[in-house]
Amino acid sequence: LSKVNREAFGGKVVVSEELFGLLQTSVEYSRLSEGGFDITIGPLVDLWRKAGRTNTTPTEEQLTGARAKVGYEKLILDPDERSVRFAVAGMRLDLGAIGKGYAVDRAIESLRNSGAVGGMVNLGGNIRTFGRPVGKSEWKIGMRDPTDTNHIQLSLRLNDWAVATSGDYERSIFVEGQKVNHILNPTTRRGVMGLSSVTILARTGLEADALSTTVTVMGKDRGLELIERLPNTEAILIETDKPDEPIYSSGVKPFILP
Repeated sequence: LSKVNREAFGGKVVVSEELFGLLQTSVEYSRLSEGGFDITIGPLVDLWRKAGRTNTTPTEEQLTGARAKVGYEKLILDPDERSVRFAVAGMRLDLGAIGKGYAVDRAIESLRNSGAVGGMVNLGGNIRTFGRPVGKSEWKIGMRDPTDTNHIQLSLRLNDWAVATSGDYERSIFVEGQKVNHILNPTTRRGVMGLSSVTILARTGLEADALSTTVTVMGKDRGLELIERLPNTEAILIETDKPDEPIYSSGVKPFILP
């Protein structure tokens, strides 16, 4: 990935089958979300990270310049050569919205191949389970309250499912006294607003991870509409101005413990 970011504008970079597949999947999510999910977001991420370090809000010119380097349609993938190329100079891929979920799935695969009959993998809040815990009938996962992370807002039963949460309560930055969500909207070029927490339940860690960011960017209405179209996928949304009123997708209730 580092080589791609360094060299893919100058020419084609041949990558491993594993990385190429992950890039293809990322582009599929970009199309599904009409650009809400976009691994080419790197230049905007870099700009806002610098803003956090210097405590200086980016200028309109800087935002426009960074945005010109973002767009999944500028990522050119050649499946025949398994190569990657950038259409614009200065592009940078950032797999932060899908990488952890993918790693969780690989860890589960490794456990199963080693003969494990049950287990849970938790990588930075991206969780996937299989089988059953010893002496118990189900895995129980706590969902933290975005207004008080020491408090569990909901508990979920999670057997052979994955869950991931994207929120503005852990990794946000402050720039000139203003809180900026670390999840950026490629269209507005700024941190996403409106949802404090988006929790996705899906069959794989990759799906849960990618969709938690996707729905955060798309917003409540469009995000829920997308979730309702997808099989084996549920969501719990917490709006910033209504933290005590979770919004549920139509099939999520059986996962919530009393």
